[in-house]
Amino acid sequence: MNFRSLLARLSSAGFVARDVLTWWLKELAGLIPSSWRDRLQGRIEARIEGSSIDLQIVRASLTEKGTFLGRTKSFEPETFRHALARRQRRLPVWLIPPTGSILSRNIVLPRSAAAVFARLLQLESDRWTPYASTEIVAAWRRIETPGDGTKVDIELRFVPLACVPQWKQQLAELGLVPTVIVLGTGPEFRARIADAESATRMWRLRPMALAALALATVAFVVGDWAEAVRERDGWRRRAESEQQEFALQRELERKIENILAVAGEKGAGEKSIRPRGAWLPRLARLLPETDWLTEVLLRKDAATLRGFTAKPEMLLKALEPIASKHDVRLQGELAMDARLQRERFSVAFEIGEGEP
Repeated sequence: MNFRSLLARLSSAGFVARDVLTWWLKELAGLIPSSWRDRLQGRIEARIEGSSIDLQIVRASLTEKGTFLGRTKSFEPETFRHALARRQRRLPVWLIPPTGSILSRNIVLPRSAAAVFARLLQLESDRWTPYASTEIVAAWRRIETPGDGTKVDIELRFVPLACVPQWKQQLAELGLVPTVIVLGTGPEFRARIADAESATRMWRLRPMALAALALATVAFVVGDWAEAVRERDGWRRRAESEQQEFALQRELERKIENILAVAGEKGAGEKSIRPRGAWLPRLARLLPETDWLTEVLLRKDAATLRGFTAKPEMLLKALEPIASKHDVRLQGELAMDARLQRERFSVAFEIGEGEP
């Protein structure tokens, strides 16, 4: 094992150990009370008060406070500017809206519906607020009240989403980008601005998404129909081509039949060639059942036969009746074919002139 492969394995093991450690720290952090976590978690709290912003840098060991005056573009104290510049990119920013901008509403729900209030937010916001669920940044908490236990109170707090860009613009002058908007003192009243904006964006993009889905469906149907038509036309052209080839083959067979019919007729100024065509049926009857022909050559009144035979002497005797002067001769030597268990033969003789 070389040094480079060892270093790669150690690096991979280090990544795994770091992921395990991060997971374990998150699990341990879940056991710490929320008030302690808030005290230990570093952050920058920005409270909007008109054109001024009250800032507070919260860390585990130290808390620094300052105010940004929007009219004069100055800090009080002035030294807070440097403290904010050192930590504005390291710590998350909590946006605290003006107190008068935070609206609240108590909603009574069945106890079974309290656990799924996030799904009911759209319906409840339409019923109890002048805004739709996509027009607000909302957070809520469950309030335990004495009673029969079938009902539960939900305290809903929200701010109009239209006010958030103005507050973000005020913080942008300080180089701050808010990630959480705080609507109350409890941890339940912290809403992520990115989630609210993405929900609004998704709501606005829903008609576009439906139109894209409809367009994709139409394109799929049209494409499938075009492919089916193309395949049907292809099969039709193939069938027409096969029919043409079949017609040509039938025409060729008809021409061959005509040539064979003419071959049995007597030619002008020639000897009758009727025996040459007429002896073929008799040859088929005389040929032993164990033998077969592979080639028949006719030259005037001579014939050459090639094929396979089980008993050459029986084949020669069987061919004597159609040979002139009963003379049938073997050409060359017999060759045994082990696969067919037959001997390859070649015989030659003159065709007799008598009627078959």
